[in-house]
Amino acid sequence: MSLSPGSENRGVRPRRGAAGSGAGLGRAQIARLFRLVLLLQSERFPNARELAERCEVSRRTIYRDLELLAAAGVPVHYHQEHEGYQLARGFLLTPTGVDETEALALLILTRQWKEGDGLGLLQHAWGGAMKAAQSLSPEVRERVLAAVEPFEAPTGQPATRDADRRAVHDAVLESLAQLRQIRVWYRDPATLDEESTKFSPYRLLLHDRHWFMVGRSTLHRRVELIGIPWVRKAVLTDDRYTIPPRFSSERYLSQAWGVDRDRLRYRVCLRFSARAALELNDTLWHRSQKRVDLPDGRVELHFVVDGLDEILRWVLGFGDQVEVLSPQELRKRLFHISTSIARRHRPIRGRNIAPH
Repeated sequence: MSLSPGSENRGVRPRRGAAGSGAGLGRAQIARLFRLVLLLQSERFPNARELAERCEVSRRTIYRDLELLAAAGVPVHYHQEHEGYQLARGFLLTPTGVDETEALALLILTRQWKEGDGLGLLQHAWGGAMKAAQSLSPEVRERVLAAVEPFEAPTGQPATRDADRRAVHDAVLESLAQLRQIRVWYRDPATLDEESTKFSPYRLLLHDRHWFMVGRSTLHRRVELIGIPWVRKAVLTDDRYTIPPRFSSERYLSQAWGVDRDRLRYRVCLRFSARAALELNDTLWHRSQKRVDLPDGRVELHFVVDGLDEILRWVLGFGDQVEVLSPQELRKRLFHISTSIARRHRPIRGRNIAPH
């Protein structure tokens, strides 16, 4: 048939000389052909205009791609009644290795992964998970989508609405995706001084609901870690960079509790009450964690960490349901902070502080 829509249920026939073997196809065209097949497989009779918009090409290019698919044996049919295209019944292109359980896990995780919304990643992750689900057979896809229905779907509205913050997030993601350096202006949390450096992000790290980027800083002339909340402004540059093949974020962080690595290493022992012990089940808080269950229901956790600042903040979250057994330095610091908190929150007689 011609490039224009034909009669109902007639297949797309290749023009004479169409590249049936795929010879001469560029990488971008091959990727677009796969995307086109997935759209025809998952959408309900999209027409050439809709396919062109989704693939960001002209309708003429779509007609040419449909002929290439036909030459490769992919059965594309135009339905006159619906005025759109669809793959022949029974034809299915499934990405290798994606099964029902994996698609279900991806959808549930992306629906629950609220931290990803901070950088605008949630919507991208959700889109990818939906593509994985759409690639399943109709029967399996229906079961998967029904299983995740009780979970709230992403709204498409990022948690950060401020335009300046979105600009920072976009620059960081584009820098990492394109391997282009960014110029960042940020405030050092230790000194509160304003700093500026040209940065080459190697990895993005999530810790305690905040995103960090680790990479080489021209200001410090070494690999550094910069919290994205610290960054006031970020501008993408034209300078390219490469990630060292032997770089490892785990090796860089060593035994840090989170992302704040210290030169001093400590062996930490914490004893939790039986009530708090329930919160410790099924969670690995640190790679060095060792657990000892006591006969009375209490639990001891042992860690080896570089630095005490981050684990101290974590311990404070358990209130009086945890006791620091070692090291003494951590126990002393917890005592001083707890005493300060108690002094600040002493009841004030005859005085009620109205909420703002």
